[in-house]
Amino acid sequence: MAIDTLFLCFIEDCQHNDGVGKPYFMGRGLMRFVESTHKSITDKI
Repeated sequence: MAIDTLFLCFIEDCQHNDGVGKPYFMGRGLMRFVESTHKSITDKI
């Protein structure tokens, strides 16, 4: 349940903030993890 909440917060952060004018709340480590996981999944498809 906690992981689901974490990913929902990540999605909300990406939708409402752009990183430049409105900085992300997530840590860089989380952002890198999700991006690398997404790349890994899309490479397999």
